[in-house]
Amino acid sequence: MRFPFRSWLLPFRRSTSRLAFGLLATLAVLGAIALAVAPSQARSAVNLPWVELSGERSAGISGLVWQAAEPNSDPGGGFGRQGEAQAHGDRFLAVHDTKSDPALFKRLSRLQWNDRHSWGMFSLTWPAAAELPNDLEAISAIPGARDYVAVTSRGRAYRLAIPAANSTIGDVFFTSDPRSLEQEPTVRAVFDLPATPEPNCDIETLQITRLGDRLVVLFADRGGDRRPATLHWGWFDPATNAIALQGSTPITGPLDPKLQRSLADVVVLPDGRLLGAAAIDRGDNGPFQSTLYWLGRLQLVQNQLVWQPTAQGRSLVNAGNHKIEALALAPAGNPTRLAIATDDENLGLAVTQIPLDRLLP
Repeated sequence: MRFPFRSWLLPFRRSTSRLAFGLLATLAVLGAIALAVAPSQARSAVNLPWVELSGERSAGISGLVWQAAEPNSDPGGGFGRQGEAQAHGDRFLAVHDTKSDPALFKRLSRLQWNDRHSWGMFSLTWPAAAELPNDLEAISAIPGARDYVAVTSRGRAYRLAIPAANSTIGDVFFTSDPRSLEQEPTVRAVFDLPATPEPNCDIETLQITRLGDRLVVLFADRGGDRRPATLHWGWFDPATNAIALQGSTPITGPLDPKLQRSLADVVVLPDGRLLGAAAIDRGDNGPFQSTLYWLGRLQLVQNQLVWQPTAQGRSLVNAGNHKIEALALAPAGNPTRLAIATDDENLGLAVTQIPLDRLLP
């Protein structure tokens, strides 16, 4: 009886071996396909090419917004005196977290950049007759208007009219007092963001964007002390500056949860995706740590704002010993680049720009 049993088992073993081989081959093919369709998972973090712009503590940037491209750009990339524009340059408005200092020129600045990685920054004078802000942390353009809204860590908001610049980076370097080149901003209104229930709330981000035919405002406290950040969103009425909150969600960054501030800043892509910055601040002299990560997407569904979180925020950049606190998309409307600025406390300010597609999932 053993012989017939072995005769039956032999072909079964052969078929089993063929089946196992086939399964292994199929798994190998599926693995290759998975790698091909999900390259973002294998993409390594981007090393940011910083430009150390200033070593002064007061230079640190806490908020950034794109203002305009350099007019009459020179294809040859001239870097000269007044009237000689820079090639493919960008202008940004920056706010600084100056506290308890009566100086009028330490709150708001203009930052200029060109494609040869030349940067220049000079202060704009805050109007003397207006309320002087304390600890500005973020600034956003108002889509469809020429105004901006800057906000402090305590939620005090300032609607600003800021004239477009008529000077170049060359003017900044060849003028003894660059502030003389600029017209003074105007404070059109002062108002407060809606109160929120977070303990020790520190607002560090503000964005006003358009979804459908309405304006949406997003703001968040930074989190910390093992507490996640809280992102809030609602409708914004540009006629009255009124904000009607519609929802909120906790946000946890990809750094050490015991030390991180989960939201140092955020930008909103035209399709509603949110890119945020998380940071660790161990003191005025560092060491610092920060990164960028995707938070999720805010969408308009049947006239309702719907939040779709990212499954897991992954660290996208290596920032070195820098504390990222300011992000800005450029140009507005159809962004292709991301401008990044730091507030490195006693170590000053560093800036960079990178192509946005290097961060896209």
